[in-house]
Amino acid sequence: MARGRKDKNGLTLKQKLFAALVSSGYTLTASYREAYDCDNMKDSTIRREASKLMANSQEITTMVDALTARKAAVEHSLSLSQGVSDREKVLTKLRHMMDFAE
Repeated sequence: MARGRKDKNGLTLKQKLFAALVSSGYTLTASYREAYDCDNMKDSTIRREASKLMANSQEITTMVDALTARKAAVEHSLSLSQGVSDREKVLTKLRHMMDFAE
C-alpha cells in the first residue's frame, strides 16, 4: 500500500498504526505522536487532532473495537488455559499424595 493510500477497510497505514496503538493501551495523544509527524505541533494541537481522528472516523473506531475484542479474547483464552494447567497440577499432586500416603 503506497503512502497515503487507504486499504480495503478505508484506513491509511498511519491510521492503522494509530488504531493499533490505541487498542494496545496507549493514550490518544501518545498514539497520535507515534503514528504521525508531530515535531512542529503544540501539545494542545496533538490532543485536539488525536481526539478528532478518533471521534470522526468510524473506520478507526471499528478497528480499535475489533483489536480490543481480539486482545480480550486472547487474554481470556490464556487465562482459561492457565486455569486448566493449574487444575492439572493440583490433580497430579493429589494423585501423588493418594498413591504414596503413609
